[in-house]
Amino acid sequence: MKAAKNISNLTELNEAIHELKLQKQELEFTIANQWNDLQDNYPVLLKNALFQKFPLLKKGNILITLLGIPAIQQNAQKIVNKLAEKAENALDNWIDRLLTKKEKDTPQN
Repeated sequence: MKAAKNISNLTELNEAIHELKLQKQELEFTIANQWNDLQDNYPVLLKNALFQKFPLLKKGNILITLLGIPAIQQNAQKIVNKLAEKAENALDNWIDRLLTKKEKDTPQN
């Protein structure tokens, strides 16, 4: 984070607000891209995590066979997407509540 700078006039305040809005947009864009990447790669990440943790799930197991069936892959993807959507909604609600609380706590001048 940048060090806080002293604002001495309205123009500097407007410039600082504009910079903060740009930073906010950049962060939102980055988070959205990372969220999409996570949703796209979640099945692979989950599979890799399970195989590393439980070596019995490796080649020749029924789980591998089941995960290879396209209909099961589609259903698993639907479930993962629903879970991701619910997690996203929960995160949005939490952020909204946090911002609402912060606005209420901020004194009005």
